[in-house]
Amino acid sequence: MVWGAIASLASSVVSTVGSIAGSVSSAFSTAVGKVGPMIGKAFSATVDVLNKMPNGIGAIVNAVESVGKIFGVFNQGENVQDMGDRVLQGAEIGIVREKYDSFDAYREDLRNIELNDEFTESTSNLEKQIAGSAFGVAGLAEKWDVEPSTVGGVLNISAMAPDFFNADRIEKYLNTVDAGSLVRFAEGGLSPDEKQFVEDKLVSADMASMPNSSLDDVCQRLYDAIEGD
Repeated sequence: MVWGAIASLASSVVSTVGSIAGSVSSAFSTAVGKVGPMIGKAFSATVDVLNKMPNGIGAIVNAVESVGKIFGVFNQGENVQDMGDRVLQGAEIGIVREKYDSFDAYREDLRNIELNDEFTESTSNLEKQIAGSAFGVAGLAEKWDVEPSTVGGVLNISAMAPDFFNADRIEKYLNTVDAGSLVRFAEGGLSPDEKQFVEDKLVSADMASMPNSSLDDVCQRLYDAIEGD
């Protein structure tokens, strides 16, 4: 039943990658069928972000890794590509998220895998990066109690303006508003009242760490980052 769900998922999400480079599409379709539906769902969110990224997979990897470390999905010494290798090798021996009661337990078993060097060398870096990014998306989704697509939206914000929306600021913002509200604010999906409420929360969070800046300056920096100026 699990593998039937994987096949269905792979078929549906691979249809979303038509606009990305063929090498990415191939790596995605190869990896998604191996990792189980829960991580596979995060693959789809990862590719959705990739479709929006002018700087490609590198921007996603950097965003996932920095935000993931702040929120404890990755340890400080870990990186997305190496964890992606573990996700793929783990799936080969039956270590998939569906078999665990918690993400932390799944991650711990991945960390304890004795890696097969031949598998590592025969798997493309791109495939490992996509797998590791999906792992990070899945972990953040569970920590924030949101859908992977919402995590993808947060990562898109971070990747589009990494100097402003760095991991520390993302953490600060998510201590004041929920992830869904942050994403909808950046994408212009809130009502005027909701937009003002979220804006006030974000600006207040920044003012606390920028006491020498005016309210207008802080607000302008926020909107400049969102608009890519």
